[in-house]
Amino acid sequence: FGGQLCQNMFLQCCSAVYSMPPRLPCLLAMYLLPAEFNSGEVVFQLYDFSFNITLVLQGIFAYVGVPAPEGGQDAMLGFTNIDNVEPDEAAGKRQTRVGKLMMHIRSTRASTPDPARSQAATSVGRITTTPSRCTTTPGSLASEHSHRQRLYPYRLCGPKTCFGDLECITGSLRNGTVRCERAGPHGSASVLLLRKRELAELMQEFPQFGDIWASDARRRESRRCLALRRLTQPKSCRHLAASIIQRELSQLCVRRKRTSQRSEAMAAVVRSNGPAMLSAFSRPHAEQTHVKREVAKMSKHIGHLQTEMADQRKAMSEVKETLRVLLLRS
Repeated sequence: FGGQLCQNMFLQCCSAVYSMPPRLPCLLAMYLLPAEFNSGEVVFQLYDFSFNITLVLQGIFAYVGVPAPEGGQDAMLGFTNIDNVEPDEAAGKRQTRVGKLMMHIRSTRASTPDPARSQAATSVGRITTTPSRCTTTPGSLASEHSHRQRLYPYRLCGPKTCFGDLECITGSLRNGTVRCERAGPHGSASVLLLRKRELAELMQEFPQFGDIWASDARRRESRRCLALRRLTQPKSCRHLAASIIQRELSQLCVRRKRTSQRSEAMAAVVRSNGPAMLSAFSRPHAEQTHVKREVAKMSKHIGHLQTEMADQRKAMSEVKETLRVLLLRS
């Protein structure tokens, strides 16, 4: 895959902790299945069964949800959601296969009117209830439905990233909806799919990497939940990327400012109390001298004990030699 597989975070998180065995990328390359997505296509939806992990090679994917003032919510798409997806600059204003199918169905319905259908729509379009006398029209229902189905990105996944691994590891349903936002330079977004069965085999073959994959998946899931709570206003893919860059730059500036302030404060303390601190460290304290004296006394006493033990051993050897001579004479 042109070296893009080893650069993906799925393997980079392992090489940061352990040395990468050559067998792991080879097995992974054998298990992976290539796939392509157009701009606006849905990879998986909320509450879908998890069958594979997606490793991104080209293009931009995003978790999408419904914005709310108190925080965004994950949701499912009805059939397609192309209204708020930006057109791909490389391919122009290109429509996806799903969009073409929907436009064909709409044009067919518009060109062949059905009297019974129009009568039924007219009769059903005005719904009147006795207590509140609520009247709705088909146009208002359609606009409300399209407004409900419009989802906006809140978590971007670009090249060298992966997503959908936590559900495969834990065996749970999908936690969100992922959609292709921008295609790659060749007109489509290319990914690599790792099925759940092959992932289980890799985790059994390399258990030390299985723990790393699980911890990294939980970390990215926590970041996804944080990004979902920030989804208070609808943003396109470009606006979301620009806001993320601005937030990271502001945080970087704050960290640099704090670091410079700490270094300046430490330098001021050293300049003001430097000579006193150096003299205090260089001058031995009374407690240190007392401890040194006690250690010297103990070492001298131990030397005397070792000398006495050597004399006792010599005396015992002389006694043994005398007894041996007496036994030989008798």
